[in-house]
Amino acid sequence: MNAKALIFIFIYLMGTFFSVQVSLAEMRERQYLHILKESGQYKEAYEEYEAAIAKDPESVPLVLDFVELLIDMERFDEAWNQLEKIGREDINAVNGDDKRRIALNKAGIFMKREEFDKALSEIEPFADSRDDRFFIADVYLMGGEWKESLKVLGEVGGLPYYTPYERDLARKKMVYVRKHYNPRINADGGIVDSSTHGTIPWGAVSGSVPIGQNNRIATSYLWLDDGGFFSVALNGSQSRCPPVDSYELLLSITDDGDGGGSVKKTFCPTRRSRAELKGYYNEVEREVTPLMAVFALKKGASLGLYHRFSDTLTGSCKYEYSDYTQDRGCMNILNIGGVRTQHLSVERPTLNHIVAMLVIEGSGDENYVAHHVYMPSYTFRLSYPVSDEYYSDHVAFKIGLGYLFGIDNEGFSFSPGCSFDLHVHGDVSLTGGAEYRLDEISGEGEWRINGGVEMIF
Repeated sequence: MNAKALIFIFIYLMGTFFSVQVSLAEMRERQYLHILKESGQYKEAYEEYEAAIAKDPESVPLVLDFVELLIDMERFDEAWNQLEKIGREDINAVNGDDKRRIALNKAGIFMKREEFDKALSEIEPFADSRDDRFFIADVYLMGGEWKESLKVLGEVGGLPYYTPYERDLARKKMVYVRKHYNPRINADGGIVDSSTHGTIPWGAVSGSVPIGQNNRIATSYLWLDDGGFFSVALNGSQSRCPPVDSYELLLSITDDGDGGGSVKKTFCPTRRSRAELKGYYNEVEREVTPLMAVFALKKGASLGLYHRFSDTLTGSCKYEYSDYTQDRGCMNILNIGGVRTQHLSVERPTLNHIVAMLVIEGSGDENYVAHHVYMPSYTFRLSYPVSDEYYSDHVAFKIGLGYLFGIDNEGFSFSPGCSFDLHVHGDVSLTGGAEYRLDEISGEGEWRINGGVEMIF
């Protein structure tokens, strides 16, 4: 082999060596920037990405990493400009993997802007790709194509190509989608057994089906000891990105021909806040025992405000005005409360500490409505998961303790209880519970027992 050939071989080997070193350096830098992004150090990551791109503006993978950071920071216009810059330069020179990332990032921006049809059009060319299946399933779900979302998740859950963690996650997501989007039928029943008002049995049958992309229609029939109540409701939301503003329109009629209806609107001014406004006419009373015993109808309105101060602390305030038919009276009810949640162990049984202040001011027949009641209370509720990893089955126990202030007397109230929500077979779940209520002012004891079954199709 002559000297000239050896020189060429040496130059080639040296070039290969330095190319590998440069690639390794780029990989280490991208890994470092990825760690900054995933750890939530957005400001530092943003500055480091800008510096890295200034040194190597031709690196498409680096720019796409930066775009993902910008989307996480909700700087959508800046992210879009970066993607458009790649397209203007020469989209044909971009490899297939980077083209897929560009399309998925554009879909992510469209989803944040709630332009779901555009997001769906971006992912369509890559819908059969084995990568990013969870993101593609989410785009289908948010775009109203929940059946396609289930199909994608089913592929992930059934293929050995994916890791055990990915297959388990796909099955969990499938359970969630089916539980919230599939048609279902519910049958419930129970009794209220009061020492003063006797035994009040009740039963209810309901069903709901999705219509359109973002709505559900539901029907139900409620039977109480002295009458029945049939209703048809339309539920929907203006957005598919949580938190969502939603509405409910309901029309009803009783066995005696009394028509009624209600309108409920839910607002989400921030990600942590929610407000519910409801107005109703001829709605059945299902909480106050003496009014349940006579199948009382009511008209009125309510306003509820809820705010999540942290992942473990939630506050609420609800006011309701109810005016009952046949001149039985009216009540103003104010309930202010807070819930503190504790996760007790790795298995995640949770303990909820609930404090509340209940104020009732009413007028009318004292046999049916309370005139002046004030009750501070504390309740602790222990919820223990009993399902496998795919279902949120649980058994819960609670004890409530309050102090009632009436017009002429006062005393403690006590309310222990338990409840359960259990998946038993396929898409069939059982729910139920029991609660005992006792207060010293009236001396009355009361049992409330209920059970039901839900079938998802």
